[in-house]
Amino acid sequence: MTPYLNEDELVILGDQLVRIPRARFERRTEPFISLEAWSLLASSQKFIKKAALLSSIAQVRVGSDSPWETRLRLAIVRAGLPEPELQVMADPDNPYSPSADLGYRPFRIAVHYDGATHYDPDTYARDQRRDGTFESLSWRNIKCSANDARNGFREVIPQIISAFYFQATRLGLRVPADVRKRALDLGLTAA
Repeated sequence: MTPYLNEDELVILGDQLVRIPRARFERRTEPFISLEAWSLLASSQKFIKKAALLSSIAQVRVGSDSPWETRLRLAIVRAGLPEPELQVMADPDNPYSPSADLGYRPFRIAVHYDGATHYDPDTYARDQRRDGTFESLSWRNIKCSANDARNGFREVIPQIISAFYFQATRLGLRVPADVRKRALDLGLTAA
């Protein structure tokens, strides 16, 4: 299989193998394989693209629920921003709290990838409640769609940078150096 997959596709595969299933949607409760077991298995194989496979292992994370969430995470990191947490709960003390696909808890930045299934009326209503919960707790919501995915999430990166500046001011935090550098690189000094 790996001779046909590029590095990003290998990361996506790894993320899907190690992700924790959502019991209400699937008939399983355990990942297909643990991150450690995937790393051992993949590193023991003899594939044409073994370097790409080994490089992908370092980028695999538990918590990505879809290939598009993985692509979004990779785009954020490759843009020079800090790596976001995955499946970030709005209120970690509430087990029923909604979660964001990705986020930056100290800055209360929630990033959601809303794919085609999110346009179903019931899902849309749940998303509205999710967004409202985050906003009521002073989080900044950033929503992405298939249109953003098609352009490599290029328009999302400035939104995340702006959110860092906005939230840092509101919360009395310092903007991380890598975010400041990326803002300057993009000419967003007034972010």
